[in-house]
Amino acid sequence: DDVLPDYGFRNRQEFGAIRFDEPIPVYTLKDSTVVFTETWRVPLCIGKEVRSLLTVIRVNGNYQAVDFGATGLAKTFMANKTPETIGLLRVYELRTDFIMEKSAGDKPHFIRLDIEQETR
Repeated sequence: DDVLPDYGFRNRQEFGAIRFDEPIPVYTLKDSTVVFTETWRVPLCIGKEVRSLLTVIRVNGNYQAVDFGATGLAKTFMANKTPETIGLLRVYELRTDFIMEKSAGDKPHFIRLDIEQETR
């Protein structure tokens, strides 16, 4: 139970109150092109408060939950998303995340996320 705060939870009883918010598609850059990674980050919420992210991947047509945590990213993303938000761009080489938003043209608009605390 000592590690629960690292994952955004105060106690085990909160697990029964978890609500899954809308999955966030995760993209990255490949040769300067934005590509979908077959990964989603699913916000885990207690009431209206986001606590952490569940990582879900698609492998051979099957979906698998492979990790959870990222409390800092969860809170920062949810605090900054707008109705125009379409996903999360993760640039691994820069260790930086961006909110992706629809824009007037064909290309999305990117907003850098400044994450105070990243857990897992």
